[in-house]
Parts: sequence; C-alpha cells; structure tokens
Amino acid sequence: MEIVASAASALWAGATTVTSALGVTGATAATGGLFGSSSWLSLLQGGASALSVVSGLAAGEEKSASLEASARDAELQVSQERLAGEQRQSSLRRAAADQMAERDAAYAASGIDLSFGTPQIAKEQDIADSSRALGIEQSNTEMMVARRQEQATEYRRASRSARRSATLKAVMSGVETGLSMNRRGSFQGA
Repeated sequence: MEIVASAASALWAGATTVTSALGVTGATAATGGLFGSSSWLSLLQGGASALSVVSGLAAGEEKSASLEASARDAELQVSQERLAGEQRQSSLRRAAADQMAERDAAYAASGIDLSFGTPQIAKEQDIADSSRALGIEQSNTEMMVARRQEQATEYRRASRSARRSATLKAVMSGVETGLSMNRRGSFQGA
C-alpha cells in the first residue's frame, strides 16, 4: 500500500508541476481552462487504476511465491518423514533383537533348551509383536508422507488460484475504470 500511496502522491505532484509550468491554476484547470476537468479526472483515475492493477498483480505474485515456497517445504518434509520412519523402524528392530537376545541368554543361563517349549513360544511372540510394531510404524510413516504430499499439492493449487485471482481482479479493475471513464465521456471525442 505504501507503493500505491507514494505513486499516487508522485502522480499528483507531477500533475501540479505540469499545471504550474503551463501557468494553469487549480481553479482554471477545474473550470476547464487549458485542460478540461474531465481530462484531469480521467488522467488521475487512469493512473490510480494502473497503480491498483500493478499493486494487485504484485500482491498476487507475492502470495503465489509464498505458497510455492510452502509447497517446497512440504516436499522436503516428505524426505524427512521417510528418513525419520526408517530410523524409528531400525530402533524398533534393535530393541526387539536386544529383547530376544536377553531372553535367550536368560533361558540358556537357566539351562533351558531354546529350540522348543516356552522359549520358542516367547521368541515367536516377540517376532510377531515386532512385525506388528514395524507394520504400524510403516503405516504411520506412509500416512505422514501422504499428508505432506497432499499439503504440497494443496499449496500449489492455492498458488495457482492466487495468481489467477490477482489477474482476474486486475482485469476487472481495468474494465471498471474504462467503463467509468466512458460514462464520464472521456473516450468521446476530445
């Protein structure tokens, strides 16, 4: 908005400079002296409209760029989620292996045969529990990866929408200005 305000101020200052250089006072310009008031209003309205269009397009492009950056961040998080999932699965495997090794060592120290009976059942149960935990972890990882990918897609969709919306608003602003100027008679024979 600061850009628009400074541009409007510069446009007004330029108009004042032109009128004073030509010896036209505000009252003379307002009464249709050298330039008709409709011409000045049209000039100012056209300039303000142009600034508004440029400002709107710039804001839309800025929002679009911000959303694209968010999409890239979400895509980077996909890789991070996969890596974190692999690390958690490795940790689960190590913990399961350590637990089985401790149990086997305890049974062996007691002189119990590890190939059948309770030790074998406990080992099978540990393997089943470990497989279940790894499956849950894998599902969680896949869910988080899919969520990040969906976020990236949504950010990209919003980015395109912001760009289209800014362009449409700019076109509509230009059309409104043209219609307003036409109603005032700015485009009918000078």
